Amino acid sequence: MDFLERLEVLESIIEAAGGKILGKTKFQKLVYLAQEKGLYLGYDFGYHYFGVFSSEIETDLQLGEVFGVFNQDVKSDYCGNPIEISLKDMNQVLSDDSSNSALSMVSELSKEESRVLEVLSTIIYLKKAGYDGAKLESILERLKGHLKEFFPRAWELNEKFFN
Repeated sequence: MDFLERLEVLESIIEAAGGKILGKTKFQKLVYLAQEKGLYLGYDFGYHYFGVFSSEIETDLQLGEVFGVFNQDVKSDYCGNPIEISLKDMNQVLSDDSSNSALSMVSELSKEESRVLEVLSTIIYLKKAGYDGAKLESILERLKGHLKEFFPRAWELNEKFFN
């Protein structure tokens, strides 16, 4: 997928989230979860302290702002992250079934707390890496134990969207 196609899909993700997303961390998680749900963008994700991360997304956001697609305004989320990502112009949402399913999920997940998405994306990342059952739960506890209060909701969302 080329840059312009990725911008179109990123626009659709932001549109599905109501036209804006507060926090780059939340944006990263929504893009990852949408990609795992079938809205393939070609991003490679690694695992960092706040969960899954792709430096390519940051590059695309910056270039999208230069091209007049995105707007990044100074705001503040629970961690003090100063960015609200929004669209300058609302375009049409992609129309194939996997896109619709992923964008519908993004619409719902965008209302969730960023820390829930951090746990959920970690669950999906670990499952994709081959972990399951008690081993997955053990690693999740080790990596994200500080977010234990968000585990139940993340597991519910995992069951709803990824099982």
